[in-house]
Amino acid sequence: MSRDPDEINPGFQTQRAPADLLARATHRAGVPRVGARQPGFVGLAAGMIAGIVGAVAVMGGGAEPSVEPASAAEEAPGHEQLVRFVLHAPAAHDVRVAGTWNGWDTARESLHAGPDGVFFATLSLPPGQHEYQFIVDGAWMADPASPLSRDDGFGRRNSVLSL
Repeated sequence: MSRDPDEINPGFQTQRAPADLLARATHRAGVPRVGARQPGFVGLAAGMIAGIVGAVAVMGGGAEPSVEPASAAEEAPGHEQLVRFVLHAPAAHDVRVAGTWNGWDTARESLHAGPDGVFFATLSLPPGQHEYQFIVDGAWMADPASPLSRDDGFGRRNSVLSL
């Protein structure tokens, strides 16, 4: 069986991140992974390793998504889930995230600057499938580590997050 993500899931699009713009996150045991398994998809880790190794930060031998459920113990009110967005962008001054959950409002979700050019934010999102993009110093970009993306109808790709 092929492990090429484009053959496993035709909707999967491999994207390479510029060398100075890498995304990373961690997964906590017992918390569902972002981008749940889909029919014909070998699994999030296999698809990411096959399609994105070398394009994003590596931990434990595989690439990681830039969004994660914040913690199994941290459940937001009304069955919403806390999701942590993380982007490594050392040259950036302002990083935001916008998506279907906030009406693509670029002013609402600003990521905080951490050490070594890592930007992060923890957001409370309702269950379901959400499309999103990062806005880095005013420039829109899909999540370079997201294994799932969808055409936005304007010539770009939106990253997809399933909760």
